[in-house]
Amino acid sequence: MDTPTANLIYQRKISEQKPDEWLLEQGLEPAKLGLRNQSDMRINLDSPQTADPNETELKLQEDAEPEDPSFVVEEERDGWKGYVEWEDYPDKKARAHRRFVRFKFPPPPEFQLGPVPGTNPVLEGVRWKLWHKALGGALENVPEESWETVLREKHPGMLHLLQFPYNGEPPKGLLTQQTVTPNELHFVRNHGGIPDIDPAKFDLRIDGLVKNPQKLTLADLQDEAKFPRVSKLVTIQCSGTRRLEQIQEYAGEGDESRTP
Repeated sequence: MDTPTANLIYQRKISEQKPDEWLLEQGLEPAKLGLRNQSDMRINLDSPQTADPNETELKLQEDAEPEDPSFVVEEERDGWKGYVEWEDYPDKKARAHRRFVRFKFPPPPEFQLGPVPGTNPVLEGVRWKLWHKALGGALENVPEESWETVLREKHPGMLHLLQFPYNGEPPKGLLTQQTVTPNELHFVRNHGGIPDIDPAKFDLRIDGLVKNPQKLTLADLQDEAKFPRVSKLVTIQCSGTRRLEQIQEYAGEGDESRTP
């Protein structure tokens, strides 16, 4: 079969996928539909929620101290949007903590003692979003900007498990239609905002306990004289690949605080 014909068939299959087909594919509907749960996933159907899912506003503590207007989260590296370093700056971390404790964050509506919702995105990541809003400055709009990147770069049939920080995987029906998974259907596991870096400003720093500390630009990494290119057909597995089954057991605060 020629490539154009194969692509047309692939696109037609994609368009035929029902919007809620992932519910059945991922094992969320077998109890409801009377089908066998092939993943052996425990499905909770009648446990109560512990938080009001509508309580998503950032609120000040009643005894909140006055805000420190001199603490502004600013862009730190030219061409690196929304990038802030904390590890080596204890004073900055302390000031950020003082800002955090001024606020009363709502209980996470994603804390699932009931069924994982049949929505896409499945979980929103409310508290993570509010933490960025609380800090403000260069981080305030990171959740919205990251989601725009997802919508622009990922397949429209992607299963969005956590809107922010973004975690997603392809429904099984789309994943199995091609031998090689295209980038738009590749699973994603983030612990923060999606990087927005000017390629000309990017660098990879290799330091610490290494013999030859150095800094590599993107051009260096793409230079085949330095890093010969090799093509191999491989399978990549991540602990987040079947995250939908994990959040059935340990949804946590949008699933960001649990690991398999």
